[in-house]
Amino acid sequence: ALWKTTTEGIHYDAPWGKGRPGWHTECVVMTTKLFEGELDIHGGGFDLKFPHHENEIAQSVAHNGHHLARYWMHVGRLDLAEEKMSKSLGNDIKLKDLIKTYHPFAYRLMLLAHHYRAPIAFSEDLIVQYQKSYDKISYTMNKTNFHLKLAGLEGGKVIQEVMGEFESYMNEDFGTPRVITLIDKLIKDLNRSVDLNTFVSLNTILDVLGVEPKINEVSDSDIKNYKLWQEARANKDYALADTYREALLEKGFI
Repeated sequence: ALWKTTTEGIHYDAPWGKGRPGWHTECVVMTTKLFEGELDIHGGGFDLKFPHHENEIAQSVAHNGHHLARYWMHVGRLDLAEEKMSKSLGNDIKLKDLIKTYHPFAYRLMLLAHHYRAPIAFSEDLIVQYQKSYDKISYTMNKTNFHLKLAGLEGGKVIQEVMGEFESYMNEDFGTPRVITLIDKLIKDLNRSVDLNTFVSLNTILDVLGVEPKINEVSDSDIKNYKLWQEARANKDYALADTYREALLEKGFI
């Protein structure tokens, strides 16, 4: 509908009577006023593909003589596992409330683990799963960083094979679920063996995805505690060793 005849709510006078622009018209008018020519990317939910976006295109072509956007990115809907999430149903979950219990990066990992075009059936079990994933990433990155400092290893460079794999997945319509699988593999590699270049590669991938692992600063005191812990263990002074071990565990270094 280009125009909806009404005298209720927000309405305007027009030669053909009182009313207001249709939903599709509002969007076309705003984009025409604020942007010149076609949009580069137009986003929206899959449920808006028809009729909303098709009507937007029709109006843009008729009025402006060009398509509304060069690329369309239709995203899957986030619903509750049992039912549609809707404000009208009163079952919507606010992000500000969710992150009081779960880390924001756990929520981001959950989204990345699903393709942006795919729907997500949200549940408590699902967000708990990705909270554990985020904790595992942070633990491994934090521990690896400590052992690299302990060995005096700095700098490093990305592994081209790993980055090539990452780029190929992202080039395939933002294939983030396959990237999450790659991250899991790199985490396993680091847990098997501390490697500077693997650490740098994983850190680079996480940075691109906007996921920041919790990595503690490593002080001279931390390094000293580690050496004293090893020394106490070698001397079989387990009570003293446990004291140093607790300090290292508290910062997630071992």
